Amino acid sequence: MDNDKLAIIISFFLPGIGHAIKGKKAFGVGSWIFVMFLTFFLYYLTEPNPWFSIVFYFTLGFFVAYGISVYGVEE
Repeated sequence: MDNDKLAIIISFFLPGIGHAIKGKKAFGVGSWIFVMFLTFFLYYLTEPNPWFSIVFYFTLGFFVAYGISVYGVEE
């Protein structure tokens, strides 16, 4: 599996880490930490129902993976 497809698949489950695989390590890891912060914040904001944060996380992962597949990552 080439590096582009691997970055797309990983970006769906871990938004931001696909950028780290493609060479933008600081941006990718920083983005992933920011996404995790937003997800946990949304989880605690809507604590009786955690599905909002789960849907948010995977929706964001879908858009990040789509963006990498269409636009790529500039080195």
